[in-house]
Amino acid sequence: MVRKTNPPAQHELLRRTLNQLDPTLAKLYSQLSAGLSSRIAKLVNEALPCGIHPDRLVKYAFLCATAEQQVQGNAVSRNHTSRAKHELAGEIHGLRTGYRDLGEAKRRYRIGRRARQQIRASLDAVLAKWHKFEQVVLNHRSELPLHLQSRFSDAARGTVSKVFQSMRIALVVDEKDLISEKCPEGEKRGERELSATTAAF
Repeated sequence: MVRKTNPPAQHELLRRTLNQLDPTLAKLYSQLSAGLSSRIAKLVNEALPCGIHPDRLVKYAFLCATAEQQVQGNAVSRNHTSRAKHELAGEIHGLRTGYRDLGEAKRRYRIGRRARQQIRASLDAVLAKWHKFEQVVLNHRSELPLHLQSRFSDAARGTVSKVFQSMRIALVVDEKDLISEKCPEGEKRGERELSATTAAF
């Protein structure tokens, strides 16, 4: 009875393949994480029958495996970032489940942001009239009866101005939409760049 030998594990490079690798390349491969080296081994083992030198196969497999990991990592990172922003947007408007309920968090944030924009525009118009009013008071206060002049004192007008200023600060709208779904330029640039380890390979 002929005893069958078990085929080599797909997640490990064949010993003869390792022996054919450039020493520097073999050393770099041995320092990779288990997940990355396993993926590279699988790709290389599948391509060995093509007769391509292992050095070229390992380099190409490394690039492929690294790209796969980066895409997966960026997807997870973007998803978490998006959910965290929705959670914050929900908290601002009293929603405690924004991380899970993205739709409701987005709806409340959009409505709230639009309301702030509209109220601030109206307040700015009031402030413009208030500044004109102050100028009129300064020009004519001295002509008022003495018992009325104190009603329009610098302190009295300053109190009103502080109230308006407090309202305006409360209505500040983020320059950037908190839950914008556009991919940050930094992430786009990161996806195009190779890591230092990739350059070494």
